[in-house]
Amino acid sequence: MRKNLLEQVVFYGILLLGLYVTYQIIKILLGGSWAVEDVILALLIFNLGLSGMILRTSTGNMHDIKHLDRGFKALAKDFKDHRDLVEKHLIS
Repeated sequence: MRKNLLEQVVFYGILLLGLYVTYQIIKILLGGSWAVEDVILALLIFNLGLSGMILRTSTGNMHDIKHLDRGFKALAKDFKDHRDLVEKHLIS
């Protein structure tokens, strides 16, 4: 429960940062805001935060599909066997 709450707080924090940076970019386009370097730095921090969230999500998804590994290995073996059989018939 506590871990889920922490993830939600981080997610909403990153979301708020992204919205604030978007607001600053719009202000730059309309004539005044932060320095361009500050906006670029904020975008890099936002990108780093999103990348971390995506990494955590994909790591969790990898654990969910771990059971499919045996099936994919069997499928790959079947394709290799079929390829060898086709090559054998084409050569002869």
